[in-house]
Amino acid sequence: MSTAQRPPKTYWMGSPWWASDRQAFKTAILGRFSGNAELAFDYVNRVIDRQISKASGLLAFNSIVFAGLQIANVSTFAAKLSAVLSLLAALFLLLLMHVKWGSPDTFQTAEDDLNYSLNVCFNRAMVISWSLALSIGATAAAIWVVLNKVA
Repeated sequence: MSTAQRPPKTYWMGSPWWASDRQAFKTAILGRFSGNAELAFDYVNRVIDRQISKASGLLAFNSIVFAGLQIANVSTFAAKLSAVLSLLAALFLLLLMHVKWGSPDTFQTAEDDLNYSLNVCFNRAMVISWSLALSIGATAAAIWVVLNKVA
């Protein structure tokens, strides 16, 4: 990285929030594809597909954590906390699966489509990050339950 470039930024919950940061991503992606919005849109669409795949895997993981707690039939605070966190994480992921079409204006040009898809991508990244944080909490609580049950 040259000294003229900005240092990498860490985004809260995995996604840029501010319009200027989101615009910087759009500019970088368009630059990568020599300004061709159609190719940039195809790339962002593939990123969205990967997000859905990650969300599906995380949804399955949360169902295993929840089912395991139910099978163990433990009613401690940690077990209840783990169950609630895994269900909240799953709820976020289920909401993520909602498909929403933009207005017809959103699809008039490749750049409009790119803008809409980038917003979808940014927002989904944030939801996945929240769900991942909840899943980590659920897993930690479930490990606590297992360690205390064994001991």
